[in-house]
Amino acid sequence: MATEAQAIIKVVEGRIVPGTEFALALDDIRAQAKALKLVEGMIPPQDRDTCEEAKRVVKRGNDLINAIFAAAEPERLRLQGMMDALRDQRAMLAAQFANITGPLDTEVRAWSIREQEAAKKEQDKINKGKRAEDRIIVKPNVPAVSGTRFVVHYRADVVNVSKVKREWMMPDLVSINAEARKDKDPQKTEAKVGGIKVWKE
Repeated sequence: MATEAQAIIKVVEGRIVPGTEFALALDDIRAQAKALKLVEGMIPPQDRDTCEEAKRVVKRGNDLINAIFAAAEPERLRLQGMMDALRDQRAMLAAQFANITGPLDTEVRAWSIREQEAAKKEQDKINKGKRAEDRIIVKPNVPAVSGTRFVVHYRADVVNVSKVKREWMMPDLVSINAEARKDKDPQKTEAKVGGIKVWKE
């Protein structure tokens, strides 16, 4: 399998390159499927012999697919390891600055919000009863530093999932697929979960 995989594809510096046998193998599979009339028009097997031959073609195709994945896997793991190490190094270095500036940023944001609220109250008080053209704008006393922006971010945490409205709920497809594999019965899983369609591949 390893020799065949190397002939089908080659992995060169993080790239997958079709090998000498890739086009030949692809043409062979296509020709076999076409001979069985299983490609153009998708005519299903009409007899036992055709079905058996179709199974052999499918197995051969799956073997080639597995060979491609197997040949690429070592390089994928190597690159994934590099990416993981890079991410960890980045997080470690960034954390050294964030540990200093994070608490300070929190205080700056809180102070800026208080200043904005105070300016709004003062503005409302001054402009009370005045016509639109006579109104003035009171700007908050927040210093501007070149290269920085004050942005208020809004985030949400779920505190009571039973009160979250239906349109904001997301199905757990990982668990649903695991249940379908465990049940091995599409109708059973569909009835259990509701609102899904289970199929076999």
